[in-house]
Amino acid sequence: MTQALPLPNLRRLHEWSLASGDRIAVEAFDLAWDRILPPRISGTVLHVGSKASILDAAAPWRAVLPDSRVIGMDLSAGDNVDVVCDIQAPVQEIRRRCGVRSFDAVICAHVLEHLPRPWEAARNLQYLLRPGGTLLVTVPWVQGYHEFPEDYWRMSFAGLRALLPDIEPEIEFYSGASEEQGYRLLWNGVPEHSTRTCRIERNLFQIELAAPPEQAIFDDRPGATKLAASRLYLPACSVNLLGRKKG
Repeated sequence: MTQALPLPNLRRLHEWSLASGDRIAVEAFDLAWDRILPPRISGTVLHVGSKASILDAAAPWRAVLPDSRVIGMDLSAGDNVDVVCDIQAPVQEIRRRCGVRSFDAVICAHVLEHLPRPWEAARNLQYLLRPGGTLLVTVPWVQGYHEFPEDYWRMSFAGLRALLPDIEPEIEFYSGASEEQGYRLLWNGVPEHSTRTCRIERNLFQIELAAPPEQAIFDDRPGATKLAASRLYLPACSVNLLGRKKG
């Protein structure tokens, strides 16, 4: 995996030494897409799930990529939508509606979790990319239920890799609800998101409540009939993959 990409304001936050002599570290960087994507993306770009929404404030892709031709695609018409089509549709149908056979880049942020058949969408994302083309995918790893129009899935780094076997990751990273910062893990100084590194994730992002919140819905008393609050909670956290199509 290639991770030697320049990231804005990259900094080491913490490092742990293990009994084995190995080290796990976490780094943070500014999630400034206008500085991260332009050196990697040019040409014709497909933006899947493009209808203008609150998410566009975090990443207005047309503004981020002013020198590219960005085609916005969504399930229904609206602001920022050039093509109405389902990314789970037959790839020939998507190509016909877009008028493009192969894209130089595809952006699919906060979409796959809302699809009943994300494996079909992932297959099409790979089919629609030219060899060497860039793919950016963002999905929630932990997040409360949110319907657009439905909420089906949560995916890990390993889950994304399994869905996207034709994509060679350049960088993988976590992001929070505000999408202002990215976070990546390292094993002995090399970026890696695997079983041996991701097992520390809960120590990075977890909130531990000393006592349940004083709200009517929570009641930890013996025999209580209301919801028992967990002392451990993981805030909204997404996983991101930026990579290139093999071949």
